[in-house]
Amino acid sequence: MGTTNPILPTEVTVGEETVSLKRAGQSTVVMAKILGRSVDKDSGAQTLWLDRIVHKAGEQFYGWHVNGAISTVLQQKQVQGSNA
Repeated sequence: MGTTNPILPTEVTVGEETVSLKRAGQSTVVMAKILGRSVDKDSGAQTLWLDRIVHKAGEQFYGWHVNGAISTVLQQKQVQGSNA
């Protein structure tokens, strides 16, 4: 039985047109364009559709749910200061 190395959480920075991802322990920053954005009226949480796959299987992003088979979709977990 082998052991696997856990993937460290990734820091996400959202701009107007792009998202940058900084993985712990790495000096490179991954950039992706935002193709679409929606904001939940009640919680203020964003959902972002990116132009490509930028996540790895099992990877965790600080403050975001991440999924997608053709391109990455980021869903904000909770907006600070919201009652959601």
